[in-house]
Amino acid sequence: MCPRTAFGAEGRPATGPPASLSQGLRRVDTMRSDPDQRPTVEPLDEPLDEPIVEPTDRPLEGVADRTDEPAAVHALDVETDTTEDGLDPRVSRVVAVAVASPDGDVVFDDADETELLARLDRHLGALGPGVLATWNGAAFDLPFLADRAAAAGAPVALRLAADPAWRVREPLPGHAGAYRATWHGLAHLDAYRVFRADVAPALGMSCSLKTVARLVGLQPITVDAGRLHLLDDEVVRAYVASDARCTRELVLRRWPSMRGAVDRLAGPPVAATARPGAVAAPAAPTTPGGAS
Repeated sequence: MCPRTAFGAEGRPATGPPASLSQGLRRVDTMRSDPDQRPTVEPLDEPLDEPIVEPTDRPLEGVADRTDEPAAVHALDVETDTTEDGLDPRVSRVVAVAVASPDGDVVFDDADETELLARLDRHLGALGPGVLATWNGAAFDLPFLADRAAAAGAPVALRLAADPAWRVREPLPGHAGAYRATWHGLAHLDAYRVFRADVAPALGMSCSLKTVARLVGLQPITVDAGRLHLLDDEVVRAYVASDARCTRELVLRRWPSMRGAVDRLAGPPVAATARPGAVAAPAAPTTPGGAS
């Protein structure tokens, strides 16, 4: 199972799944945790189609080891309002963010999005130097948070820089690609990229967070994330904390290979509060199949 939840210093302490979640939850993966959008957990008979996020023919540029201590690894996961379109930051707000750390998980789910983002920023700033891991956060979670912070006027310390080494076929609305990032003293690590580069092609399977977590024996909470707005607050808190916790556990299990993929910004970063969708796009060439 994913590590047990502990109380955090700020924000709402995350809890384990309520009893009502132990049975019957639909196992549905969405773009937030599965850029391939493939809910199957079985190896595929045929190779995967062109992934939404794919490596180019050169290694990821601008990466470096940022810490030798796995204890400095934290993980972040975002859930958004699915009432209209939970994948579009222009119309959907952030409803919950979980941060999984060595001493436990904290969930931020304020009704006031500006306060949610401000408290999240203060919490991350208090963590000190380290790594902030996500699952497809380079293409979804972080630019989504950047746009919402800009729209709300929340002064967060998230900094993004276009990543020309990764091309995104279906980028977040208002963006043209993926990003490298830092947040206060935390350097970003997109764990999805590492698994997508070796595990997915080797096993011919989906690289969703839920699929990979189950593959290694973790038990992530699964819900119909496309209808998150219909779920109880307790269920949403348990779900977002589970995703963050499993992301961190997957990073720690492959730390020797993960540490080499930690972001460092190459070139001038853009503040999250610049304005929605204002972050510069990666300068990757257009390729067949819709990738850009």
